Amino acid sequence: MKTSMGSVLALSVARLLAGCGGNEDREPHISYKYQTSLESKSPNGQVTVLLVEADSGIDRNFEIRVHGPNMATGRHLVIFISPDEGRGPKECLHWSPDSRYFLLTGGSFAVKPEDMIAPGCELYLLFDAVKHRLWCNALQTDYDRFNLTDLATRGFDTNRICHPPMATSSLEMAR
Repeated sequence: MKTSMGSVLALSVARLLAGCGGNEDREPHISYKYQTSLESKSPNGQVTVLLVEADSGIDRNFEIRVHGPNMATGRHLVIFISPDEGRGPKECLHWSPDSRYFLLTGGSFAVKPEDMIAPGCELYLLFDAVKHRLWCNALQTDYDRFNLTDLATRGFDTNRICHPPMATSSLEMAR
C-alpha cells in the first residue's frame, strides 16, 4: 500500500481536529516510546530533518519529520512513516549541496540487492524539500524508486555517500 504525503497530512489534520495525540493510529494495546535517533540540518540551515523512532519493543518503526523556515516553532511535517524495518547499522542523512534534497541510507532496511551500494549502506529514501516529493526503495512501499544515477543528477557526490556520512545518530553527535 502506498502512503502518500497527502494521506499522511490528512491523518495529521484529522488527529488535530479530533484532539487526538500521536499514538491513536498505532496498535492501542502497545505502548510506544518516541525518541529522536537522527537529526540533520540542511547546508543552508533552513531545513531540519528528524528520524523519530516509535519503539514498542516488538518491531521497529520510525517517522521522518521535516521542519522548514515557514513553519511555527515546534511544528513539523511528517513526510514518511516506515513499514516494519530491522535493527542494524545506524542510518545516515546526506544533503545535496543546494539543500534541496536529502537522502536516508542505512544497513538494515528491506530493499532490493541493487539498492545496497556498499556493505551496511543501502539507498532507502530520497526527499525533495522544495516540491515535497518522496522516493523510497523499501520493498513494503509503492513509492517511486531511485538509484545512484538519480542522486548524481540531483547534485549528490555518489562517491561520498556513506564515506563518511554527513549526519549520524544524535548520540554520536553529542560526543
